[in-house]
Amino acid sequence: MPDTIIYATGYICTFPFISQVEPVKGAPKPDHQLLSDGDIDGIPNLYKFLVLAYNPLLAILGVPNKVVPFPMYEYQATYLAHLYQGHIQLPPFDQMLDHARSDLEGPRPFIMGFKQVAYMNDLIDCVGDHQSRLGHVPDHWVKSRLHCVEQRKQRLGY
Repeated sequence: MPDTIIYATGYICTFPFISQVEPVKGAPKPDHQLLSDGDIDGIPNLYKFLVLAYNPLLAILGVPNKVVPFPMYEYQATYLAHLYQGHIQLPPFDQMLDHARSDLEGPRPFIMGFKQVAYMNDLIDCVGDHQSRLGHVPDHWVKSRLHCVEQRKQRLGY
């Protein structure tokens, strides 16, 4: 269970403290150099774009970009609540690190876009949808989101 929870908001995200995070016992000294993707900075070694593999007591919500943020925050917070209450367990360090590194493959890894639906469903699968008031992302939400994207492309051209 973490000692402190810091709530912060903002559009320009910086993480100057990340280089000072100590690894948990048994984990090697991390390379916490921040990643920059043009105008978006990201943090390496985040399991599920959320939990720092080297020290799982540090979680940073909201790292993925180009998403519908508040539903994603709710799914991330649900995952963390179950994790920190001991209802779910993290995989071994090596598996978390492999997962975190595979998330960074490909161009612009912190831009999630519509992959958000699969991401939120994955988080709730880890929790077990019977354990949460949240379930998989409802079909009507997906259809509504697709409609919004189509309208944006028609009207704004992107």
